[in-house]
Amino acid sequence: MLNIRNNQAGREKLRNPHATVLAGAAALLLLLALSLSAGCTTGQQPGGESSAGQGSASSANSDSTGAAEGGAQGDATSAATPAPGEQVKEGDTAPDFSFAALDGTVSSLAELKGEVVLLNFWASWCPPCVAEMPDIERLREAYPSLKVLAVSLDVDEAEMRAFIEESDYGFAWIHDVGYRIANLYPESAIPYTIIIDRDGVITATFLGSPRDPFATYESALQAAGI
Repeated sequence: MLNIRNNQAGREKLRNPHATVLAGAAALLLLLALSLSAGCTTGQQPGGESSAGQGSASSANSDSTGAAEGGAQGDATSAATPAPGEQVKEGDTAPDFSFAALDGTVSSLAELKGEVVLLNFWASWCPPCVAEMPDIERLREAYPSLKVLAVSLDVDEAEMRAFIEESDYGFAWIHDVGYRIANLYPESAIPYTIIIDRDGVITATFLGSPRDPFATYESALQAAGI
């Protein structure tokens, strides 16, 4: 049986094809906006090996899962380091790791004690990761003492290097081969950003990209004593 209402609706669409096209375009823009404010899944599970690859958009957003803006600075005397495989949280001592940045710098998180650190897990295939990088660079320029560690979960090193060469950001670029660092900070999506104060204590975490990365991260950095 022919559905009269559906048939009438179809005729209306034929009479006004421009409206249909505009409605479709609006839906695509809404989908894009939602994906950019979320994150990309990595396949990494707490306590397990990461199997990072190109992920789909995650519903996680730092406005709901991230630390509240203006969070209190952690107390280094009472902070504890999470056990391997445990998700980190505000007030924890940030798990230490050594790294060799792509510019040849060899260091460790412990050696950065006394500085405020923005630790960002990202990948070149993750649109929200790439979209927030200009804001992170603006923060680095606004706060010269800020140390930005950009830890890539890219499997394809060539793609990662191509992205970095095209960009002009002054981060410490780190390729996390084997997800050695990511497994110390287990989460299921990226971008994943952690603010660490001068005492090495985690003061804020953000899973997914905030709607306003600059303002959100700046507030957290200021609370950490930047």
